[in-house]
Amino acid sequence: MQTMTDPGVATLKTNSKLTFDPYVLEKIAGVCAQKIPGILAMDGNVVDKMAESLGRDEKITKGIKAEVGEHQVAIDMTALLAFDADAREIHDA
Repeated sequence: MQTMTDPGVATLKTNSKLTFDPYVLEKIAGVCAQKIPGILAMDGNVVDKMAESLGRDEKITKGIKAEVGEHQVAIDMTALLAFDADAREIHDA
């Protein structure tokens, strides 16, 4: 068993890097968006709309774009809100 003072563990910690695939983050954001009251649907692009018109299921990542940087993640979401929904409240959810 290696201990924290083992040079191999220190090298592993120094050389290790955790990365996230943008699709995984988009999917997580899509699942979370489904649970927020006031969001009626996510708005996708032309390809998403064509796929839906051909009978394919609605994509969970529709209307969501994730960009993974070196130290941060940016997620852009485009949603259709209910008429009486408070956009600021939904934004803070």
